[in-house]
Amino acid sequence: MPRAVGWGMAGLGAALLAGALLGVATQTTLWDRDEPRFAEATVEMVRSGNYLYPTFNGALRPDKPVLIYWLMSIPVRLFGAGEVALRSLAAVGMAIAALATYAAGRWLFAPRTGLLAAAVMVTTPLALVEGSAATTDAVLLAWITVGFAAFVHAFLHGWRPLHGVILVLAFGAGLLTKGPVGLVVPLASIGVAWWLGRGRTALRPQQIAWIALAAGLGLGLFLAWAIPANAATGGGLGREGLGHHTLRRMQEPLEGHGGPLLLFLPYYLAVVAVGFFPWTLYLCGALSALGGDRLGGAARPLLLGWILPTVVLMTLVATKLPHYVLPIWPALALAVAATAHAAQRGELDDRDHRWLRRGAWLAAAAGALLGIALVALPQWLPAPGLGPWAAAAGLIVLAMTGLAIREQSRGRVGASCLVLLVGMVCFDAILTGGVLPALDRLKPSPPIAATMRARTAPGVPVVTRGYGEPSLVFYLAGRRVRPLPSDDALVLWAHEPGPGVLVVPRDVQARIEARAGSLGLDELVTVHGYNFGNGKWLDLVALSKRN
Repeated sequence: MPRAVGWGMAGLGAALLAGALLGVATQTTLWDRDEPRFAEATVEMVRSGNYLYPTFNGALRPDKPVLIYWLMSIPVRLFGAGEVALRSLAAVGMAIAALATYAAGRWLFAPRTGLLAAAVMVTTPLALVEGSAATTDAVLLAWITVGFAAFVHAFLHGWRPLHGVILVLAFGAGLLTKGPVGLVVPLASIGVAWWLGRGRTALRPQQIAWIALAAGLGLGLFLAWAIPANAATGGGLGREGLGHHTLRRMQEPLEGHGGPLLLFLPYYLAVVAVGFFPWTLYLCGALSALGGDRLGGAARPLLLGWILPTVVLMTLVATKLPHYVLPIWPALALAVAATAHAAQRGELDDRDHRWLRRGAWLAAAAGALLGIALVALPQWLPAPGLGPWAAAAGLIVLAMTGLAIREQSRGRVGASCLVLLVGMVCFDAILTGGVLPALDRLKPSPPIAATMRARTAPGVPVVTRGYGEPSLVFYLAGRRVRPLPSDDALVLWAHEPGPGVLVVPRDVQARIEARAGSLGLDELVTVHGYNFGNGKWLDLVALSKRN
């Protein structure tokens, strides 16, 4: 493949991907709970002019460092605080990660392998979700993939000063995006890859010191912000950000995400089986070929080094969430693409073909579960207009899985991959055009916030009891929301003089009034909806004090 054509196709593909993900961003309001937290913190940063540390609902938000808010503030200042502006950084981040995946595949295998790997990565469910969400994960993936791609080039061709510059920026940006994980994960992957490939690399042992120096300089970039920001918050940023949201997250499950270590050991195997679908069809064979060193060149040390440390580290961390292993997606995609091309050339052995057949069973199970679940989804979430769209999405998954497995079993690997690519594009289009908008209509926060903005003055205080979703804060557009700590506090507030609005689930209101009598509040609006944050139906009521 000519050099210009390969990079041109990859660049065009990355641009189309970013456009498609921005299209996804237009179809729904923000999803609880993470998206509104990042979005509101960005809007408050722009509104207040305080770019040193983020806040949410007027209080310090120490969960993540500052870079994501700086980056998200750019489209917010240019285009306003809409969903597309807030999600645009994720789309760009995923496009950059795809382009860096192509680069790593081009250098490690061939241009067409890099192109297929990039396509594999971005047509998985987890990449679609994270590439269209106003969170840190697609942006962090971009920094990690760019940094590791630079290491791949240095590993194969020797150290150059440009590698150091890229690694410093990648390490520093990763730290500023998501804290210690932004340095620990890529540095551990680079260290394991170099150790596994000591006899195959153009990097001399003394040049590894340059990578350590790059890590130190990246840490310096992080500390240049963290030290003054921590001082400005009276130590709260370090105490909460490092102590609670990093160290405690490692030691115990937060917000119910995780459980006993032994019970959750296979958690990320399940995440890969579902989140990397439908390419699990080739993944088992790819891991067999990779482990057996049958993909050629330096693939084994580099890709195993990319994958293993992240899986081990995140398995040991007590809190478990699917996107924690997103950094291994490019490496999995590279292994799958290289295996597909090796199968076409007849370079796999009998063990690999046995694992490909086992992968077909895994893909069949995942495809059947996903397809049936989509067809049955309207029975669980009866949203208006959802039925035909969910049925179409489920049938596409079932047909795509069956056709791809049939083509693979007949040795037509290229046709099988084409079926998966076309099938996932169609699936994503139906999901974006019909399924997600139908589900979006079940959310209670946007409509109740719209009514409150229309029917009350901007300065009227807002309190809540029994409903604390951050989407309410965001869609109230600048109004502070005060959660009441108890039922008694709500009763006292209701009888205090002055205006105010209460947002409360109907059952909580009924419970309080059964004990304390009528609150004497007027109903503004009731919204029947589904709380995606906790998976429960509710009737959400906005009540105002009588003047």
